[in-house]
Amino acid sequence: MSPPTTNGRVAPARENGNQIDFERLRAERHRTCVAVMDDLDLDALVVGREATIQYVSGARRFWTEGAKPFNPGCVMIAGSGLVYLMSTWADGVPPEIGHDQLYGMTWNGATLAAELAAIPGLSESRRIGVDAMTPGAARLLHAVAPKADIEDASAVLTDRRRIKTPDEQACIDRKSVV
Repeated sequence: MSPPTTNGRVAPARENGNQIDFERLRAERHRTCVAVMDDLDLDALVVGREATIQYVSGARRFWTEGAKPFNPGCVMIAGSGLVYLMSTWADGVPPEIGHDQLYGMTWNGATLAAELAAIPGLSESRRIGVDAMTPGAARLLHAVAPKADIEDASAVLTDRRRIKTPDEQACIDRKSVV
């Protein structure tokens, strides 16, 4: 089956269109992240790379222009499977992430630590997986979860993301960002 065209060009996949089941795509990615966390025995996953944030949360964030050091932009908790996202508004956030699962952007480390500490289960974590980290981010996570070992989960996440679902392949065929 050929992808639909618009004026001879491949039509992009759109969240509000009927071309691709984005709800199913996000659910499959969520299952992949749960499996990664199970395989690595992680209590939490804290990611900061924009592509990983989008993969874990399904959110499309628009305020990421410019230089950006590692920031804990998305947190997934193993026990609940809930995803928490650094965002100041719900635009681009999928419906499965409630408003109470959003935490604000800030350059103030104490404020960010308080926001992260308020995420149920993060402070009690024994093992936290990350996709990148700066020394400052490591200190922040250790302050929030003092008993946690911080593990690099980037290689496993990257390997799992290489395996494409039919919905992801359809997005690629349409030259869309997923």
